[in-house]
Amino acid sequence: MKGKSVMKENLIKKYVILSVILSMILLVFPTSPLRAANSGSAISKVESKKKKALKAYAKILHKKKYSNYYFFVCDMNGDKIPELILASEEGTPLAIEEYYTYSKGKAVKLKGPSEKDGYQTWGTLYTMPSRKSYAFYRGGPANVNGMPYSITEYKIKNNKIKMVNYAFKLVPDNGKTKYYYNGKKCTAIKYKKLENAFKTAVDCVYNSKTNRKKYHVN
Repeated sequence: MKGKSVMKENLIKKYVILSVILSMILLVFPTSPLRAANSGSAISKVESKKKKALKAYAKILHKKKYSNYYFFVCDMNGDKIPELILASEEGTPLAIEEYYTYSKGKAVKLKGPSEKDGYQTWGTLYTMPSRKSYAFYRGGPANVNGMPYSITEYKIKNNKIKMVNYAFKLVPDNGKTKYYYNGKKCTAIKYKKLENAFKTAVDCVYNSKTNRKKYHVN
């Protein structure tokens, strides 16, 4: 019995030692072959879906009805898969007419938004992946009598685009800058938190062969 007890204790000690060694290896080499394989698999799936999405958008852009349109290709919801936005005119408010996302193996047209939804398209389009959203940012003029600096944030929900936040600041010639968030006064910190979420400014380009090639939708 004593011998069996000693053997059992030795096995437990070996198990503990092996567990400690394995833990140290994972600390020193956090990217183990297994983790690397899983990570690589996840990346390859995203890249594969991205390529399929761009291919689906290319078919849309090649349609005759969109030959004189402008387009944006950007990730609007932070899932690393781009969306497609079509505009009938460049830089004109409410010129954006169609939105597409890639879902279940095909390009799916998103519903809305419209003027009734408070949709504003002037300014620069920015992706905001940390918030899984995007925004149009207008950078002035910001005096009391003119248009303010404004941020209009949107999210895709249930295949529909909804405005979720509207913030702006007024910078009068004489006086203190005032900040507003969804119609109420707010602190500079709250306003700047939204502004600091901007990541990439997205170009609106003409639907030409050169631009389709540039954005991989050819």
